[in-house]
Amino acid sequence: MEQTNKTAILLYGYTRTYKITAKSLLKNVAEPNDADIFVYCWDNEGVSNVKTNADTFEINNYKNKMSCREDSQGKEVTTKTLENVYGERLKKCSIQKYNNKKFKNDSEGVPSPILPIERMFSLYYNITGVMNLLLKYEQENNIHYDNIILARPDLEFYSKIDLKNYNLNLLNIANYGGNINPNGKNELYYACYYKNVERVEYIPSNEIAFSDQLIISKHENLEKLCNLYDMLKEYNQRNVPVCHPETVLYYHLALLQNIEVTTNNIKYEILRNNFSRSENSFSLLKTNKTPSKVEKYKNKIKQNLKEFIFGLKAIIGIIINLIKYAIAVIREGGG
Repeated sequence: MEQTNKTAILLYGYTRTYKITAKSLLKNVAEPNDADIFVYCWDNEGVSNVKTNADTFEINNYKNKMSCREDSQGKEVTTKTLENVYGERLKKCSIQKYNNKKFKNDSEGVPSPILPIERMFSLYYNITGVMNLLLKYEQENNIHYDNIILARPDLEFYSKIDLKNYNLNLLNIANYGGNINPNGKNELYYACYYKNVERVEYIPSNEIAFSDQLIISKHENLEKLCNLYDMLKEYNQRNVPVCHPETVLYYHLALLQNIEVTTNNIKYEILRNNFSRSENSFSLLKTNKTPSKVEKYKNKIKQNLKEFIFGLKAIIGIIINLIKYAIAVIREGGG
């Protein structure tokens, strides 16, 4: 088997702005490491309209409200469109048709207080899929990739990643999440609190930085992702917060395998569908001017309508579940 310190870039999930971000990926990531590219994605680009000119807290609030309603409104993704974007470095791709019913069934009973749990299962499905795509390619072509860069197709890289400067025995992540805050410090993403006394497992709250957007490590470490999706139900039974990707990936890769995590100074961002092509501090001052009273109350009305709709859905949900509860009580009482 060929052993020449080869590097694979694994891209997973909705491609979104990939036709734009590909340039930075090729220039700052693929070419410096002579890397091959593998893509496991949906047949629709999807879109992401989360605002970028805000701090991380506001971004996440907006993202929570928007949920994933817009994710299937992009253009068609084909092998040809991927080849046009990534060129000869694209070695293998697998384009899937989104199956929300599957993810709803697979995630039944898994709590998720923020985003729909099927969205998280979709993410894990794609991560597992792209890892298995690489393993299959290696087996079929009698080749081995020593280094792996796991990333999203919609990441814009502003700095060069040279793996000679990384300790690939560790799990390398960026020292901030992919939401650039132009008015202050960019924020890290953290694994959230988890404890299991019987299994002697513990993750402290807001202490361990981790990310599902970009992970760099050796093959031996990241190949553990090939069974991530299959482990989700068991992790849920252990009370691992399956709804939180940073925690799940940290738990699966770092805690269970006893692999150290380190942060690196990598300049990148998630390029949203409504991104600005260029901006500076003064242009932000201009665009972020105080809205007029008409705009102010118009936005408040829009927000109130959204809250009314969500509230109405909640009321309907309560009524339906009360009926189901009453039926269950009658059936179990009669049994």
